[in-house]
Formats: sequence, structure tokens, C-alpha cells
Amino acid sequence: MKWKAILKKDMSYCVCSGPNKTKGFTCKAHCRSKELKKAPRIPRKKGQRANSKRHSDLYTDENPKGTIHGLGFKDVKTAKTSVSKIKRSGRSHAHKTQAAIAMEQRAREMGKTSEAAVYRRFIEQQKKKTQERKK
Repeated sequence: MKWKAILKKDMSYCVCSGPNKTKGFTCKAHCRSKELKKAPRIPRKKGQRANSKRHSDLYTDENPKGTIHGLGFKDVKTAKTSVSKIKRSGRSHAHKTQAAIAMEQRAREMGKTSEAAVYRRFIEQQKKKTQERKK
């Protein structure tokens, strides 16, 4: 039985639209499908170019040549080591800043504020360099 057929058959149990207002598997699946319809993830198809704008896969490394390996935020020491790796990576100013921002966000999301602060300091240094370049 197809997904849409299940929804059509038993939508009365859905919290967001049904009159019974009781939760069930159908409701969860229906509400989840609503979220997915808003911004669907479009994976890369077989044979499609790596940097194609026709897909939105955020979890793959589209350009592994540009990756700075060995970054982490396990503890403050690791974060400091990672910042020094970013500094001497030989990448562009923007690339270094983007790598630091990504690591800061990951650390903050994991609740590691002291490690995120190490990356934040580096980002602020990068901002100052950017301002000096604009002058």
C-alpha cells in the first residue's frame, strides 16, 4: 500500500488536521511529510556533476580537495591545534574563515562553549584582517 493511500485512509487520527486530535503513526508520518514537502532534500543522481545546483545534499563533501583535515573540538587543546592547522593550511582568507565558523557552530551545538570560544577568537581576528583589507 502506498504512503498517500494510507494517509487518505486514516487522516482522522492526525493532530494537525483530524477531528479526533489523537496522535498515532499516521499523524507523525503525515506531519513529517508536510515538513519534507516544504524543503525537500534533493540527492545527487548517478552521473550528475559534483557541483551541480540541481541537488541539495548538505552532508557530502562536494570538493574534497578543499577540505582541511584533522580539525576537532574534543577539548580546548584540540580546538587550539585545529585553529593553528587552519592558519597554516594555505587556503584563502574566506576559506579559513568558513572552516572556523563551521567548527564553532558544531562545537556550540554540542554544548562545548569553551571550545567554541577558541574558534570565535580566531573568527574575530579574521574579521579584523578583512576590515583592514577593505581600507
